[in-house]
Amino acid sequence: MGDQYLVSCTTPSLTLAVIHPLRPISINDSFRVSTRTFLLTLFLAASGVSFARGDSAGPGYVGSSACAACHAQIYERYLTTQMGRSSGRAGAGSFQEQMSASEFTHTLSGVRYQVSKQREGFTLAYTQKQPAGAPEIRGTQQLTYFIGSGNVGRSYLFSVMGFLFQAPISYYARSSKWDLAPGYQQHSELFLMRPVEAECLECHASGVQPIPGTQNGYTDAPFLEGRISCERCHGPGNGHIAGHTSGQPVSPQEIVNPAKLEPRPRDSVCAQCHLLGESRIVKAGRSLSRFAPGERISDYAASLVWSSKNVAGLKATSHYEKLWQSRCKQSSGDRLWCGTCHAVHSPPTLQQSGEFFRQKCFTCHQSGDCRELAKV
Repeated sequence: MGDQYLVSCTTPSLTLAVIHPLRPISINDSFRVSTRTFLLTLFLAASGVSFARGDSAGPGYVGSSACAACHAQIYERYLTTQMGRSSGRAGAGSFQEQMSASEFTHTLSGVRYQVSKQREGFTLAYTQKQPAGAPEIRGTQQLTYFIGSGNVGRSYLFSVMGFLFQAPISYYARSSKWDLAPGYQQHSELFLMRPVEAECLECHASGVQPIPGTQNGYTDAPFLEGRISCERCHGPGNGHIAGHTSGQPVSPQEIVNPAKLEPRPRDSVCAQCHLLGESRIVKAGRSLSRFAPGERISDYAASLVWSSKNVAGLKATSHYEKLWQSRCKQSSGDRLWCGTCHAVHSPPTLQQSGEFFRQKCFTCHQSGDCRELAKV
């Protein structure tokens, strides 16, 4: 079957599937594996084993600012999008966190958190009372980098001797307050040891600079660009720029236009970050940092996803699988992809989004086709 497969793995309590990232789930391709194999797979996925990784920018990459000379309008618009401001130095940029609700206590752990704004970034102070006679736990961390555009919120990273960790607090834009970061609510003790691995950081920043052989160690500059760079979707720009500046004819192959690719490599451009599933297993001898637009993500990794479409919740990293489960995708096949509805260079504002996506629907449907119209 080559790279077209589904491994459905059932235990008494749950079912997971390992799917080819670029095709719909088909039970006709499934075969059973033992619970022992399933548990081993989960162990390997969660073990944090790290392989040597190099500079994810790679040869031929020139950085997004090099594109601005010829594509200034697109470049400036893109910098205002969610992908264009997905990471950076804490406290920098036009987005400004409000500090009126920057202190709170987590009831389960009893930890008191307080965030204060500094000239550069933020400082997180924390205290936790201990049983009678034991000294109070108290400390501070400098929050150096942010993750997230700020449309919903932002999370923050701090460094310990060059090793990056996620802070247990986040800023939530819609309520304009600071609170626990997602995934920290269940901790009954102060928890400051969530490592920021390169595979995670690469979906928020570009030109990630990990130290080979470490789980979360980075160079002095953990990443070269605080955004999803132009080249993450269009490929290395050196040949494209060199050809145009020399006045010589430029081959279309020197730069990637995802919309003109065959369906599988086209879809892989988005799937590199929007299809992680419950876990992602990198293939032997491969590194996701070396994936380039125009290739198939399935040549680099396989993702573990729930085989049932009834799993509650939609994560940012599950958009791709949700698309495959939709009736629109099942009816349209390869004609429908992420770019059919999403304008990456200039997406609508929050106020514009309802009408914008409604009109996208009408490119294929008539208004009378919408059975939910009365509820919208």
